[in-house]
Amino acid sequence: PGGPDPRYKPFEFRRDGLHVGFDIEVATRVADHLEVSLDVVDVSFDEITSGEVLNDGTCDMAISAMTINGERARVLDFSSNYFDAAQSLVVAPGSDIGGVADLAGARVGVQSGTTADDLLVSTAPEGTQIVRLDDLGAIRGALLDGSVDAVMVDNGVVSSLPQNLALTVAQEISTGEQYGIAVKKDGNADLLRVINEVLSQMREDGSYDKLYKKWFGTAKSS
Repeated sequence: PGGPDPRYKPFEFRRDGLHVGFDIEVATRVADHLEVSLDVVDVSFDEITSGEVLNDGTCDMAISAMTINGERARVLDFSSNYFDAAQSLVVAPGSDIGGVADLAGARVGVQSGTTADDLLVSTAPEGTQIVRLDDLGAIRGALLDGSVDAVMVDNGVVSSLPQNLALTVAQEISTGEQYGIAVKKDGNADLLRVINEVLSQMREDGSYDKLYKKWFGTAKSS
C-alpha cells in the first residue's frame, strides 16, 4: 500500500471516487515496476511524517508532496527527490500585503505541521496571526469565507485554490525544498532501491516531464 494525504490537489485527491493526481501516478509507476497493484490508504499527513503508518505496517511507502528534511529523516528513509518546491504567499485582489514582511496583524492560513508552517514561524513579523488548518480543503474554505487574509502554501498547489476569487501570489519564496517518497526507517532498503530506480527511469525516458505537464500545465522549469 502507498499512503498519501488525499486532499492535496493536484498531488493527490479524489475524482469520481478514485484517487488521482501527480503523486498517485508516480506511485503507480513504482507498483507497475514491482508487478503489483497500488492500494492507496487514506491517512493524515501527521501519521506519515511521524513514521507511524510505515512502522505499524499500514503502508509500505508514503508519497504526499512531502519535503525531505532532517527532522523527518530521523524517522523515515527517503528516496531521491522527485519534485522541487517553493512556498507561495497568496492573497485576495486589492490586498495591501505584498509579502511576508507585511503580515503583522494579518490572519494567515497554513496547513499545520508543514514546511509552510515552519517558514511562517521563522519569518513572519511579530503580530502575525497564524491560523493552523488541517488540510488544503480547510485552507480553501478559509479563503472562501474570508476568515484569513492570506495563506502560505507550496507553489505546486496554488492552482487548486478557488479561482473565482482571482487570488494573487504576493510572494514566492525559494526555499530549496525537495519532495521525497518515504519508507520505514532502516526497514525497507529493497523497496527504496526500486523507488529510486523508477524515478531515475522516469526522468530518462521523458515520462516524468509528461506527467509534470499533465498535472501542472507547464513543462518542468528546470
